[in-house]
Amino acid sequence: MAVWVVEVNWDGTPALLASLRDVSSQRAQEERRRQSQKLGAIGRVAAGIVHDINNLIAAFDSGLRLLQKQLAENPGDPKSAILIDELLKRTQNGVALTQQLLASLGASRLRPKALI
Repeated sequence: MAVWVVEVNWDGTPALLASLRDVSSQRAQEERRRQSQKLGAIGRVAAGIVHDINNLIAAFDSGLRLLQKQLAENPGDPKSAILIDELLKRTQNGVALTQQLLASLGASRLRPKALI
């Protein structure tokens, strides 16, 4: 409810003129618009995250295919160890990305630990 009050003269006597207006539907519409904007922003963030994760997966997949080919051709090739190290770095990038996502959402951080 919106209220406007102005001073007026009524038959030569000072008076207050009040005007009431129901703005609840306008406020509800503004809230729906804000919610829509929030959902749009979340969608854009999610699309960016999916893109970044997809890039990590593509790098990991390509590296594994290359490693598979190298191991088939020369099992003792020292380049294999370098490639494995690079793939492990990429997985750490993925862990960092998910931790950033969780932090931005206010969730608890992942605490990865070695199982082997």
